[in-house]
Parts: sequence; structure tokens; C-alpha cells
Amino acid sequence: MSKDDCKICKYLTTTETDRFFITRLSSSIVRLKKDQYNRGYITVYFHDHKENITELSDEENLGLYQDMLKMAKAVKEIFSPDHMNYLLMGNKVPHLHWHIIPRYKWEVNWGTAIWVEPQPEVELKDEEYAEIINEIRMHLSKQTSQIQAGVL
Repeated sequence: MSKDDCKICKYLTTTETDRFFITRLSSSIVRLKKDQYNRGYITVYFHDHKENITELSDEENLGLYQDMLKMAKAVKEIFSPDHMNYLLMGNKVPHLHWHIIPRYKWEVNWGTAIWVEPQPEVELKDEEYAEIINEIRMHLSKQTSQIQAGVL
């Protein structure tokens, strides 16, 4: 698939106008998933059109991994899930991206992959999405301030 045909590449050019946009990091764009059955479920998209990690240089892979890890730590600290799943697939949407999925023991499909057993889709009110996004942004801002102050 070419960059011109990629729906993710099209999205990446209009990120700040998207209500699910969280932040832009060194190697990626981070977006909240519309379905919030797994509260805190986010996606980390590589900032350029690549379909596989083998297409990236070592430096690009490290940057993307560090972005994914930074976001995973934020989600874990904010939402306190019982477990975290990390998915890097790309067969349906051929643009390199990580799914970061907080998992909770109360889920109907606890102990299985999220797509194995049907789960209810949870759509929130606009204010609730904004609240989650702001909480993540504030956490990232606090993290950045602590790093700059030499605390982390």
C-alpha cells in the first residue's frame, strides 16, 4: 500500500483536529481508541508510512519502542490495569502501529485475546474522552518536568 492510499497517513496530517488525538512524540502520534471498554486503550502510530518493523533503521525502531514504552507506563500508572497487552499486527491496517491495551479482571474475556470472545463496545460522551486525554497529557507533562528536573 502506498502512503497516498493509507488511511493512517491521511489521519496523521490532521491529528490536532481529531478529538481522539493525545500527543505527538519523537517517532509517533498517539491516539485514544474510540471503544473504551478497556479504559485507557490507545494506539501509537509510527510518524511515517512503514508497514513492518523490519523497514525501520535501528534508531527508528528504538524511537518507536521508547514512545510505546512511555505511553504504556502512563496508561499503567493512570488506569491501574491488572495486566497490559501490546499488539503490533498490521495485517488489517498496513501502517506500523502499536495497540496498548489495559486489561482488567472484570472483563468478559479476561484471560483471552480481546478479539476471541465478543465484548461490549463502550462509547463515551465527548467530555469523558476529553477527560481521559487530558489526564494522559497531564501525566506526560509531569513526567517530562520530572525528567528535566533530574528526578526520573
